[in-house]
Amino acid sequence: MDELTEKGVVELAALISQKKVSPVEVVRAHIEKIEAVNGYLNAVVIKRYEEALEEAKAAENQVYHDKPRGALCGIPVTVKESISIKGSPNTFGSLYRKNNIATHDALIVQQIKKAGVIIVGITNTPECNFWVECYNKVYGRTSNPYNTARIPGGSSGGEAAIIGAGGVPFGIGSDIAGSIRMPAAFCGVFGLRPTSRLVSVQGHALFEEDKPQESEKMKTALVIGPMTRKAVDLLPVMEAMSKEGSKQKFDAMPPTERPSRNWADVTVYVFPDPKIKFASSVSSDIKHTVLETAEIFKERGAEIKLVEQQKLFYDAFDMWQSTLELSSKETVNQIFTNGGEPALLKQFILSIAGKNKITIPGLLMCLGERIFNLSSKRLKSYAEKAKKLGERIAQTLSDPSIIIMPVYPTVAPRHNMPLLKPLDWSYTAIFNALDFPAISIPCGLNKKGMPLGIQVIANKNMETILIDAAILIEEEKGGWVKPPSAG
Repeated sequence: MDELTEKGVVELAALISQKKVSPVEVVRAHIEKIEAVNGYLNAVVIKRYEEALEEAKAAENQVYHDKPRGALCGIPVTVKESISIKGSPNTFGSLYRKNNIATHDALIVQQIKKAGVIIVGITNTPECNFWVECYNKVYGRTSNPYNTARIPGGSSGGEAAIIGAGGVPFGIGSDIAGSIRMPAAFCGVFGLRPTSRLVSVQGHALFEEDKPQESEKMKTALVIGPMTRKAVDLLPVMEAMSKEGSKQKFDAMPPTERPSRNWADVTVYVFPDPKIKFASSVSSDIKHTVLETAEIFKERGAEIKLVEQQKLFYDAFDMWQSTLELSSKETVNQIFTNGGEPALLKQFILSIAGKNKITIPGLLMCLGERIFNLSSKRLKSYAEKAKKLGERIAQTLSDPSIIIMPVYPTVAPRHNMPLLKPLDWSYTAIFNALDFPAISIPCGLNKKGMPLGIQVIANKNMETILIDAAILIEEEKGGWVKPPSAG
């Protein structure tokens, strides 16, 4: 089992294509791994084992009879529960939507199926995708594969946990404030937030590009993207996920055949400890990881610029909030109640007996919206500030340049601890507000055995330089490390 579940997409696709292993063997090995780890992770909340094995048999027939097939034929994958899969629950962890069954496949699901992937399971999210702790009243709590006392992150926490544990080689997540990058960093895998519109969000719960009432701003804040254990796997996966007709092409040739990037042509801007209002300061091990990673690029000839103006992203949360509030027709309170208005006092009282319909983080977010709403004037002011900052960054990154900074101020926190520091996700949210592609890259483990990670940002539609950076850092740092608990 482990021989197959520790390989990546590129490796497995080659073995299947060469008929050295069958899709059925690959899918069965990953189902066995999921069963071995999911009892203590609670990452996969909907299992599609029977359907997956039937699809694997069909894929096996295609391979062994040399029939036309997708580039990722026979590769197992999991998908976040908030992304529609026909006939499967689509509750996004809300009791107000517990009976929701998807009536169609999201466009991204249709696309990856065309590529030949096999969906073996659907993964957990926080309630309504609005928190860094992967917990809800429908499916319960998901834990980190490196330490079950810690969180896997959110909102794509179930994806990150099962990928990090070896359950699947890649997964499909979504990101509106760091929901791909934070879980990826906490669980030691790669997570890419692509430029908006590169991957369709049609069929994603709450915010969809097929909803005419959603504004253009909202459609740039939310993206769907990949999470993988191997850096090079991002290339074929992104090629499969990108919209048909996209100008972006991801060269999926084997890494040994790909020309390496000349890093001497690249400027690297380093933010080891950006000062962000309402967010915690960066821990020493994360700061050290950022600086140490910059040295990798310096050794390859890149120009390193340690940015002394560490307050560039100071108003990150306000910029992000203004982007969403000025663009969404629904309030947070309406989202959590499927269009209604929650009786917050009653729900807080019911929480004492554990009978609340909305989780404590959800209730606090609803309460915060009511108490701390910015005036229309201030929202517009921050939106304008975000626009100017975006233009400034785009100009700075117009030559081949990247930014390196933390994903989150610490490694994965313990369960419930984010409630004490509720805006530490601002380190990632700023790039949703500005719509720049960003990637979370694993950089080994700290002394307590928890994954360390950094975030790399590039100019719009420059995902390939981010993937090249991930490949380089993986080469130097070792990439994904198998959790001891995953056996």
